[in-house]
Amino acid sequence: MTNNLNIFCFLALALLLSLGSCRKKKCYDPTNRDCENYDPCYGKKPINANFIFGEILVGPDLINGQSYFICQDTIFMSGGVNRRGFDYGITMKFQALESSAKYTWKLGSETILDNEFERSFGETAPPGVYKATLIVEKTPDAACFPKDDGKDTITKKFTLMPHYQLPIMGVYKVLFEGSKDSTIIEIRPWEISSATQQKNYKIVDSASVQYTTLINFQNKKDTVTHFIFDGITTGNHIYFFDAPDDFRPHSGKVNLDNMKISATYYYGDSYWNTLKKFTFKGRKIQ
Repeated sequence: MTNNLNIFCFLALALLLSLGSCRKKKCYDPTNRDCENYDPCYGKKPINANFIFGEILVGPDLINGQSYFICQDTIFMSGGVNRRGFDYGITMKFQALESSAKYTWKLGSETILDNEFERSFGETAPPGVYKATLIVEKTPDAACFPKDDGKDTITKKFTLMPHYQLPIMGVYKVLFEGSKDSTIIEIRPWEISSATQQKNYKIVDSASVQYTTLINFQNKKDTVTHFIFDGITTGNHIYFFDAPDDFRPHSGKVNLDNMKISATYYYGDSYWNTLKKFTFKGRKIQ
């Protein structure tokens, strides 16, 4: 009887251990306390003063009254006075990524204490390299990061330069998706006299301080669109905004990275036309 009882206990224990082993193998989640790989510090980070910044465009002139925050570049258009005598410039937004902390920003001679803020850079902000510094203070997680003192500082630089000097301006040899032969497109700081998509335009200003002219963006060798397209031109990007059933490029982006260019956007020949998607890749040749 004793031997039978021992055998029964042994089998029962083996079964429990087997079930427990299967349960643990099936439970692999560092956020679950019941799992074998549970990590109470998983996903947590020490206090960090990292932040994002970029150009922001807000107002009734935008499609559907939307606002756009462009924070994927560090080069932007500087302000000034255009040939008609009007002041111009950009508005930039600075936003901390650490939440619920004490913030101290240093921008020039100014100190800001909010987690995010906007500033305009116009005629009084000349071309040059600018610095923005953020100091973040917050009670750290001592259990996960015993060496964290709860304070961090980060300084980032951004450049303002005349529109006509932005790196994305130039001539490119590209291949449109679906085409066998490469072609030439141009991104120029021109102000032209005619409406978009006309061959017989006149260049009014070949080094415009505000306007961007796009040439051959429909891969027709003669298509032109200029400053009235809905978008933002930064140092290395062009962002097209939403404008359905329009004859301007929209809903897309042009990227310049180390002399290589790529783009995806939509274009229509005229109002109410079916929109066509354009994608190309290439390199800068001038």
